[in-house]
Amino acid sequence: WVPVTQWGAGPSAPGDDSEKVPVPTDAVGRLQAGTLVTHGHTRLAFLEPADAALRPLVEGRFAGVDRYCAERGLEPPVRLRVERAGASSRTLRRCVDDGVTGLCVYNDDLALSVLAAAHAAKLSIPGSIAVIGVDDIPAGQWTDPPLTTIAFELDTISARILNHVVRALGLPAPALDSAGEPELVVRMRRSVG
Repeated sequence: WVPVTQWGAGPSAPGDDSEKVPVPTDAVGRLQAGTLVTHGHTRLAFLEPADAALRPLVEGRFAGVDRYCAERGLEPPVRLRVERAGASSRTLRRCVDDGVTGLCVYNDDLALSVLAAAHAAKLSIPGSIAVIGVDDIPAGQWTDPPLTTIAFELDTISARILNHVVRALGLPAPALDSAGEPELVVRMRRSVG
């Protein structure tokens, strides 16, 4: 028997007895929104994938963006859902025409499609609309402009996963240095401003 630990959010599938290390989904959305607002963007949108398997993560991230806006008296974020192909230049143009200046994107893969759509629509990033992703994928630093993103502090996450596995094996689990959520780090690049 090998214990399985997942880093995730939401309920497990039927028959899945793995233990989940919580993902700070709300904090991710809040940090995305906060980064954009700090740079002067007060009309935000949230771009999410339509993939049902990602719903728990999507809902948590959107909730963070939504709450951040509400707490500051900003309009609720526009919510946009896209299929596998990613963002279209038409969707992006509609956002800009509706006054959106900052776009919180579910992850960096989807954010890369936003950068491509902006190029196709002849919109400047961050001039026409600022973009922030999540996951700090390597390709993000090589885009034009380089993608601003939220990175997870993997040392903390790894320690939590190890702690869950050790406990599942019935061994004494070491005390964790941090009782809080895994640290989130903003990798500021030029796609925000």
